[in-house]
Amino acid sequence: MYVLIVLIYSFFVHFHQLQQTRISSVLSEPQRALLGYISAGQEALNRAEKDLETKVQLPPLGTDPGSLQWREETLDTSKQTVTTHLATMNAATAQVVTASQPDEIDHEAVGAAVSQITQSIPEVTKEVRLIAALMDDDCTGDKLLEATRKLCNAFSDLLRSAEPESKEPRQNLLNAATRVGEASGQVLSTIGEESVESRELHDMLLGLAKAVANTTAALVLKAKSIAAVTEDEATRNKASQCALATSQLVACARVVGPTIQSPACREQLEAAAREVAKAVAHLAEVCNEATDNQQLRGDLTAAAKDVSKSLTDLLEHIKLSAREKARRVENENPVDNVLVATDILVSSSDPQEMIRQAQQLGKATAQLIESIKGEAESQHDSNMQRKLLEAAKQLADATARMVEAARLCAGNPHDSAHQETLRAAAEELRVITTSTANTPAIKRQLIGRLEQCAKQAASSATQCITAAQNSLIHSNDVQTKEILLQDCQAVADQIPRLVAGVKNTLSRPDDPNAQLGLIDAAEMFLEPGAQMAGSARELQPTVMDQAASQQLGRCAVNLTHAIHDLRQAAHRAREACGGNELDAALEAVRNLRNVLSDTRRAAQEGSLRPLPGETADSCFKQLAAASNSVDVSMHQLMSAAQQGN
Repeated sequence: MYVLIVLIYSFFVHFHQLQQTRISSVLSEPQRALLGYISAGQEALNRAEKDLETKVQLPPLGTDPGSLQWREETLDTSKQTVTTHLATMNAATAQVVTASQPDEIDHEAVGAAVSQITQSIPEVTKEVRLIAALMDDDCTGDKLLEATRKLCNAFSDLLRSAEPESKEPRQNLLNAATRVGEASGQVLSTIGEESVESRELHDMLLGLAKAVANTTAALVLKAKSIAAVTEDEATRNKASQCALATSQLVACARVVGPTIQSPACREQLEAAAREVAKAVAHLAEVCNEATDNQQLRGDLTAAAKDVSKSLTDLLEHIKLSAREKARRVENENPVDNVLVATDILVSSSDPQEMIRQAQQLGKATAQLIESIKGEAESQHDSNMQRKLLEAAKQLADATARMVEAARLCAGNPHDSAHQETLRAAAEELRVITTSTANTPAIKRQLIGRLEQCAKQAASSATQCITAAQNSLIHSNDVQTKEILLQDCQAVADQIPRLVAGVKNTLSRPDDPNAQLGLIDAAEMFLEPGAQMAGSARELQPTVMDQAASQQLGRCAVNLTHAIHDLRQAAHRAREACGGNELDAALEAVRNLRNVLSDTRRAAQEGSLRPLPGETADSCFKQLAAASNSVDVSMHQLMSAAQQGN
């Protein structure tokens, strides 16, 4: 009996090995890699579903200011992290849809997208469990866990449908992608990150995608009429491809709709729209070659124009996302235009370029003067109205001097004295613009731009940290890995302050202390963010997994661009909102006194509790570091005061 069991076992082992050999010989290298990514993704999803049965266990929190602040900042940072990863996963899901067309599957692109999803799942799970534990309402926390489990189920179905040589109908993949979009939207809604504006944007986006589908369906019917008359197989095939591209577009719109403000999501939707445009063009070309009937051709052309119009409407709507709005605000901001033109003029050594920039500067200051006068007319405060009109007059006088200097320079462009006079006149304009012409409305515009850049920087940094953590196991460069880990921790420590800064200016847009707080947080983020991006670029060539390496490289590039935008926005905002630093410092000291008083009272009442992860030793080290920092800052302040600096 034992021998029989051994023989049977040996047979099944041999059969399994033969089956594996057959699968390995049939599948290509990219297909085998994709299968590996999908297997890892399913394992991550299974672990996540088990973890999402419970919330994070936290020790009892106190009601002192420190505990309340920790809870608020932790909630805000975790929500930001979840939103970022959901956007990444939605964009990756859309990539799975567009890269897995039945006639031509890009296995490498699908594998890279699945790898991104797999990277994000544990992070979303961890943060969702923490948010659920910190929510005031236990019922809402349970709903959040349930919504996230549904998201995991949708991703599991998506990965199953994306397997190489899968026999499942294509519609199953599209349905799973649609459920991913619905579930991610539910998660965002439960954590309070879905605003009325974003919901309206999503609904309108989906409506426009359906309009594209309707106009394309009409076009396909016209094409099938031509195919029926001419019995042309090529026309039928192109009509089917056109219908497929449209179904992909609608699926992508459903997926990325909840996170359409993410650049990656917009790119995927735009790519899907371009595929529809390409399919329509090919269909029209084949149909026109298949028939000479002018009536049929005319009907087809009219239908194609309808599709083109609906596609244009969709693409225009995509551009209404937050970043595009921010860019328009930046372009419409007359102060920013003055500062940019001044920078170029002053730093240029080419007389012709200086004159061109002087012309641009003249236009920008004229726009700024009109803006200030318009704001003055709407003011009910007579004192503020007088200040605004005085600022407009100073700016007009300085502009006249700059225009005269530019005229003299144009008459004798190689005269260094004229060039210096023009530079001095431009510098005077800059000083007046930053000191007196910064109205409350213009400051709000600059802070709004900084808010958008700060959000993007925090999102890019979160993605880069996740990509770095995923890449570490695929590299043997111990030294670079250690440096990158330290840089990731430094950036992770700065993200909560950046998120809190944005939240404060959104709730108190005209508060100088809130504005300076965001500017300080942005400036503090720049150096560690740039260092992490640099360390990620250094590690990338040593990462042996292709998908992980590519993702790390993309994240490093995106973070570099985000930091560049953040640096510019912070610099502009500092110039416009500076001058209140001492008042802000005094306000901070007053707030600290209140915090200390409340903390002392909590300690006396016995309600003071350590924060999660805090120990007496860690608190002592933190206090010593803070004391040392205050000591250094006080010496610098006294030295600067003595020198009149």
